[in-house]
Amino acid sequence: MFMLKDLFTNVKHVVFSLLFPENCRGCGKADVLLCEECLALVPENHENPYKNVWSIFPYENRLIRKSIQDLKFKNRKEFAAPLGAALYEYLIDLLADENLFSGNCGKVTWLIVPVPLSKERLKTRGYNQAGLIGQSIVDKDKSDIFIMDNSVLYKRHETVSQVEIKDRKRRLENLKGLFAVRNAQLIHKAHIIVLDDVVTTGATMREAMKTLRSAGARKVIGLSVAH
Repeated sequence: MFMLKDLFTNVKHVVFSLLFPENCRGCGKADVLLCEECLALVPENHENPYKNVWSIFPYENRLIRKSIQDLKFKNRKEFAAPLGAALYEYLIDLLADENLFSGNCGKVTWLIVPVPLSKERLKTRGYNQAGLIGQSIVDKDKSDIFIMDNSVLYKRHETVSQVEIKDRKRRLENLKGLFAVRNAQLIHKAHIIVLDDVVTTGATMREAMKTLRSAGARKVIGLSVAH
């Protein structure tokens, strides 16, 4: 039943897109949701919000916020492509600046691990928006620098939204032991990018990173579209 509903939603969106072609949300340019020129005008975050965590755009920017909301809550999966493309360009510069491209054995392959949703949330939404953005990064990559795995990290259970919890100690307790790893051999000594659409308090991202480090990853950094 869920699959039929999801199929109907996708078909409806395709038909709607054919009848009413999209224009850039920023400038109105035809046949593109977010043009490179408009994304280039969005101010970047020049300081990482947390240690070893980088976010490219400020969430308060209306263009970015609305695009993420549509991707996340309105089944507008096509927004993953321009956001992922922007992250790809950002990553190339970031990894070069941080001297993270090369290791003692030459070129490093980075494993993109999207922050997972709970089974219940994934069933309701039908997709993980971070996974769609990650796939867009991989599709953009022609040098085999990035690969992605959606299954190695999983969420044990649903939690109360971190935004709803104001007390820092309670936020940390809410996430303690939330994530687990399967097929740990895939991340042993790996270089990993934990990817999410938005970093707010940073607690979820850091918990995911900690879980992967504990499972044997060599290097773990965090990345999000917005903060």
